[in-house]
Amino acid sequence: MYRELFRPGRIGVMEVRNRLVMPAMLMATGSEGYVTGRTKRYYEERARGGAGLIIVENITVEAPRGWWRHEVLRIDEDRFIPGLAELAGAIHRHGARAAIQIYHPGAEGVVHSEFTGCQAAAPSPVALLGPETPHELTVSEILELVGCFGRAAERARKAGFDGIEIHGAHGYLISQFLMPATNLRRDQYGGDISGRARFLIEVVEAVCDSVGPEFPFWCRINGKEAGTMGIIPRAEMEWLVRNLERGGVSALNISGRPPFHSYMVPSGYYLDTVAAVKKIANVPVIACGGISPQLAGEALRQGKADFIAMGRPLIVDPQFPNKLAEGKEEDIAPCIRCLECADTLLNKKLPTNCAVNAGLGLEREYEIIPTRNKKRVLVAGGGPGGMEAARVAALKGHEVFLLEQSDALGGQMRAAERAPHKELIAELKDYLTRQLNKTGVCVELGKTVDSSVVAKLKPDAVVLATGGLPVIPGIPGIKRKSVTNAEEVLLGKVKTGRRTIVLGAGLVGCETALWLHSRGMSVTLLEMVPEIASGVIPFVRGELLDALETAEGLTIRTEVTCDEITPDGVLIRTALGAREAISGDTVVIAAGRRPNDWLAAEIKGRVPRVYQAGDCREPGNILCAIRDGSRIAHLKL
Repeated sequence: MYRELFRPGRIGVMEVRNRLVMPAMLMATGSEGYVTGRTKRYYEERARGGAGLIIVENITVEAPRGWWRHEVLRIDEDRFIPGLAELAGAIHRHGARAAIQIYHPGAEGVVHSEFTGCQAAAPSPVALLGPETPHELTVSEILELVGCFGRAAERARKAGFDGIEIHGAHGYLISQFLMPATNLRRDQYGGDISGRARFLIEVVEAVCDSVGPEFPFWCRINGKEAGTMGIIPRAEMEWLVRNLERGGVSALNISGRPPFHSYMVPSGYYLDTVAAVKKIANVPVIACGGISPQLAGEALRQGKADFIAMGRPLIVDPQFPNKLAEGKEEDIAPCIRCLECADTLLNKKLPTNCAVNAGLGLEREYEIIPTRNKKRVLVAGGGPGGMEAARVAALKGHEVFLLEQSDALGGQMRAAERAPHKELIAELKDYLTRQLNKTGVCVELGKTVDSSVVAKLKPDAVVLATGGLPVIPGIPGIKRKSVTNAEEVLLGKVKTGRRTIVLGAGLVGCETALWLHSRGMSVTLLEMVPEIASGVIPFVRGELLDALETAEGLTIRTEVTCDEITPDGVLIRTALGAREAISGDTVVIAAGRRPNDWLAAEIKGRVPRVYQAGDCREPGNILCAIRDGSRIAHLKL
C-alpha cells in the first residue's frame, strides 16, 4: 500500500532513501544558540526511525535581532559550526540525509524584542503582532541580510549538511517581502511580484554562490496565505516558481499560513495547492499539511507531489517510517492533532511537548531499559494515564495488572472521541489498547479497585489513574430528571430533548453543543464569563469558534448565571441583573471535573509505593494524563 513512500528519490544530486521528509519544526532544545546533547538525541532518534530526509529546525542567520530564545539554534557565526557538524553526523549515522533550514523572523521579532534588545526589522513598518511597529529595512540593511543568508549557507555546508532550505513561508521575513499587505515599499524591493520577490531571489543567488550550483538547496514558500497577509495569486506563484528555478533551487517545499491546523480541519489541507505547483514546476515538490500515510501514498501515485513532509507524526512516534515499511501500522502511535506541541512552544514559551509522546525531547531519560528489579504493579483505571503507565511498565519488564471499573478501556477518551472531528482520539485509544495486549498487561474490566483488592493482589506499587468526577454546581433544580452531564450525552447513555441547554462553554461544553447541533438539536450554550472556550489552546480555539459561529440554530449567551433549573428549562441572570427564562427539554452540565481520589487515602501505608496520575491527581487533558503515567512508569517504577 505504501510502496511509493519507500521508493528512493532525488533532490538535485542528493539521493534520498525514501519519500518521507521530516520538515523543520522548532523544538527549542538548544542552549545559547548551540546544539546540545538533547538536540542531537532528538534528531538522531528520528533518523534511526527511518525518515529519508531530516530538515533541522529553523536556525537564525542573524543575532540578536533574528534570535528570539536562548534555546533557538544559531548559524550566524563560525563558532556554531562544530556543534552543527556533530548534529549532521548524528543524523547521517542512520542513513538519513541531513538538511538545515535557515531563516529570519523579520516583523515577527516584535514579540521577542524584550529578549533581543533590538527593534524588529521588516520590509515596511507594518505591525503584525502586538502594538510595536518594526523598523523598515534600508536597502543597505537588506543587502547585509542577503549576505547573512549566504554566509549561513556556507557554514551549513562546512558542517556537513546535505542540503539547505531557505524559509520563505509562515509569515517570516522573506514572506513579509512577498506579500503586498506587509510590503508597502516603493523602491526596487516593493511593488509587483518582481519587486516583492527581489529579496528572496537575491538570497537564492547568495546561497548558490556560497555553496556552488551543484549543492542541493531549495525554498519553503506559502502556497496559501490566511488572514491579513492575503492570498498569493496563481500568476504570481507561476512567476515565482519559474524565477526560483532559474536561480538554481533543487526543489520547492510548498506550505501555507498558518503552518498547522488542528483536528477540526481535514487531512491534506494544502495538497490542492501543492498539486497546482507540481503542474508548473520542473523540480521536485515537497507536500505537507496533516497528510496521512494513505493520503501520502495516493498523492505520490497521482503525481501531486514528489516527497511528503510529515512533521507531527514523527514528533509522536520517531519509528513511524520503519513501522510503516515493516507493515506494523497498528503499532504506530497516532498524532491526534491537538496542537499541544505548538501551544507549549509558542504560547507558553516552554520546550515543545506532545500529548501522546511524553518522552519528546527526553529521549535518553525515557529510553526503555529492561528493569533489574521486577515489580508487581497494579494500575487502577483504564484511561489514558493508566494505559500509558501500564504500557511502559510492562515494556520495562514489570508484572502489570490494569483494573478498570467500566466495561471498556479509554476513560474520558471514550466520550472525547464522539465529539465532532475527534476521530483521532479513537485511534489513540485503540493504539493503547493494542499495546496493552501486546505487552502482556493483565487487563480486567468491570473491576473496581478498593483496599481489599489491593490486599489480595499484594502489589509492590499502585498507580492510581481513577480519573475525575463531574463537578455538579449547587443550582436549585440540579437533581431534576431533565438534567444530565456532557459525558453521559456523548457516550449515548441519555437521550436529550429537541431543545437542549448546555451549561458551561469550555472545550467540553463547546464540543458537546456542536455534537448535539450536528444531530438536529436546537442548542443554547450558556457561559458565566465574557468569552467562551477561554481555556482552549489558541490554535484550536479559532477553528472551534468558527464552527460554533456558523452552526445555524446554535445560540450562545455569555456573562449569564444560571439561577435555577425549572421544569421548562432554566432561569438565568444577565450581567445587568435582568432575569430571563430559557426554554429547554434537557439541561447538560459541562462545569469541569474534580479528582476521584478517595482510594489514595484508603490504601495509604498499605502499599510500598502509591502514585497518582491524570485527573485523579489533578484535572487536566490527555497530555497531563499521559505525561503523568509515562513519568511514573519511566522514572518511579
